[in-house]
Parts: sequence; structure tokens; C-alpha cells
Amino acid sequence: MTELKKVSDRVASQEQKQLIIQDGPPGIGCPVIAATGNLNLAIVIIEPTKAAFHDADRYIQIPKRFGIPVSVILNKSDMNPEGSLEIKRYLSEHSIELLGEIPLENQWPYSITAGIPIVRFSPECPASLELKKIAEKIVRYIQCSHH
Repeated sequence: MTELKKVSDRVASQEQKQLIIQDGPPGIGCPVIAATGNLNLAIVIIEPTKAAFHDADRYIQIPKRFGIPVSVILNKSDMNPEGSLEIKRYLSEHSIELLGEIPLENQWPYSITAGIPIVRFSPECPASLELKKIAEKIVRYIQCSHH
């Protein structure tokens, strides 16, 4: 992760880019902790399962210790309504923004097989519409933080 950060910083500088989007590894091990330093925003993607929620709760404490804002995307949000509700309560109690809830989507396997992002493969499906809303929120956050 340290080497990846060096390369991405160098490329961003060479190409005069102000934004680096970094997809970190799942879980809470050392690579995840290394990926957290120098972030402007940590977006945590959680599935509504006990294991995912437990790991997310442990991870969320890391950026908070560095003073890095945290937002959450709830993936497969309709897979476990009780789990989704528990996560939403947690987010509310900890003043963490929920960027969106991506529902299970039967078009995903076809999109993946075709090698086409779901928002292009099936632009009007519920998951695509939610991903577009999430992207708009992230773009607004970036625009606000650069002004």
C-alpha cells in the first residue's frame, strides 16, 4: 500500500490531478491501516451481515483517530433488512453519513460476465440509479472540499 501511494502521488503530480480515488483492501489488517493515512475521506462499503458490520465498526475507528471523515455505502442493502437497520442506527448514533443503499441486483452477474459496468449495462436498474446518486454525492463532497 505504501508503494501504491507513492506511485499514485507521483502520477497525480505529473498529470496535475488533484484527486486520487483509492480502492483499499477489505478487512482490517495492516494493509488497510496503511491505506488509511493521508485520506481526505474514507468511504466504507458494508454488507448487512454481522461479520461485515463488525469489521466495518473496527475499521471506522482508524480514520476517526486520524481526524478523517467517514461515510458509508450499504451494499446489498435489501439482503438482510434487520442488519441494514442495525447499521443505519449505528451510523446515526455515530454521526456518520450514509451515502446510499445499493440493492441486490439480478443484472450484476450479466454485467460482470460482459465486462461492462452495471451503470452502462443496465442504466435504469435500481442498483445503477442508486450508484449514480452516490456518485453525485461524492462529486459534491469533492467540489465543496476544494473550495
